[in-house]
Amino acid sequence: MLHLPEQSTEMRPPDGEQETRFLPHNIEAEQGLLGGLLLNNDAFNDVGDFLKKEHFFDPLHQRIFSALKNRILAGYKADPITLKPVFENEEPLGAITVPQYLGRLIANVSASANARSYGETILDLYRRRQIILLGGKMQRDGFATEEDVDSKDLIEEAQSSLDALQDHGGAGANTCASLLESAQAIIEELRNPTQHNVVTTGLSDQDKVLGGGYPRGELTIAAARPSVGKSAFASSSSLKAAKSGQEVLFFSMEMGKDAIASRCLPDISYTANDPIAYADIMSNSIDGWRIDRLEKAQKAFKEYPLTIDDQRGLTVSNIQSRIRKHINKLDKEGHKLDMVVIDHLGKIRAEEYVGLRHLELGAITEKLAVIASTYDIAVVALCQLNRGVEGRDNKRPTLGDLRESGRIEEDANCVIGLHRQSYFLERMKCDKQDDETFRLEQLNNCKNQFEAIVLKQRNGACRPVELWCNMPTNSFGNKGR
Repeated sequence: MLHLPEQSTEMRPPDGEQETRFLPHNIEAEQGLLGGLLLNNDAFNDVGDFLKKEHFFDPLHQRIFSALKNRILAGYKADPITLKPVFENEEPLGAITVPQYLGRLIANVSASANARSYGETILDLYRRRQIILLGGKMQRDGFATEEDVDSKDLIEEAQSSLDALQDHGGAGANTCASLLESAQAIIEELRNPTQHNVVTTGLSDQDKVLGGGYPRGELTIAAARPSVGKSAFASSSSLKAAKSGQEVLFFSMEMGKDAIASRCLPDISYTANDPIAYADIMSNSIDGWRIDRLEKAQKAFKEYPLTIDDQRGLTVSNIQSRIRKHINKLDKEGHKLDMVVIDHLGKIRAEEYVGLRHLELGAITEKLAVIASTYDIAVVALCQLNRGVEGRDNKRPTLGDLRESGRIEEDANCVIGLHRQSYFLERMKCDKQDDETFRLEQLNNCKNQFEAIVLKQRNGACRPVELWCNMPTNSFGNKGR
């Protein structure tokens, strides 16, 4: 073993304990891995998919791993000679310089060194250190008595930290056996269709274009300009999916539960000859006999497997913790979560402020895609389109209209642009009477028209789906209803 300058690994024991404990680490494994990578850069392929610099215990080893990783990914050779300029100004390690230490790492590496085995050991010890440190923090927070700190917040923070810790490191490539099992399952599904791999949108016309519905294990983005109707579309679709028996968890980060309920009741109780507008409910302008209809709708709504979470200011880790908690609750009841809807992406708080919103959103959509895959659920996140839509004659959305579209488009399996022509006609100003007459005529013709335009779909066609809508009652349906 090569000896490094000593650093503190000591951990103070809790009050009343005499034993001194040390944070778990394995310097030999770190040296063995680094030596192996310096000797054979191709071995980086065995650990590059899961190992990060912060997983190393020794700070110098963190810097060495980072330097060789950067050179390898850039397509250059990484060895003691090419890395010498990076470390020649580092503080000496006792009697030797850091460049000399790099040479000794290679000299001491075993010819049979297993890079992945070393990497997995390093990752495991990193997780153990973090669990220990998290446990100490939980203990200190538990003893704290500040009145403004709620114990539920402490629990959620701890769960979020554990979720983030679990995300460190990947599962690696699928084995041939697991791929064969997946292929066999696909063939079986083709022979005996069950639709278990999708969650219905509640609208059969849209389901046909999406291959049966929103795909499980994938992230779907539904995007529109403000007030076009994305929240209305999402809540109505969620309601219909729940009515069909799908378990739905709806995160409303913009509207409270009362506002959502006021939209759902008119949708459930909708009749063409006597629709009830949700604005009338909110303003308490409902006749007595209509209240009976709403009460009947409320009793039906109570039976739907739809849960609404209206907590604001959540991070994506907070959302994951709440999803996991809900899954555990459903599991005890013998049920399974099918879909999560998030209204909307822009309201999710970043885990850490980086100053560039597109980077923050990229991290959020990446995590949402992981959540969908981890729990085998459909995740539908609403998103605002940029103002570019309003500056052109054709107002129908495109992928380029997504805010910070690069990462969002990359992480989503499916992107749906929502369009309602009446929204733009209502806001159009005409100077000439003939133009105004034509505008009103167009508005009357399209007031119940809504389009869900599939802009991206990895496993299907991209085309518009024409739907029917009644915005005052938050109701949506197939065009030929």
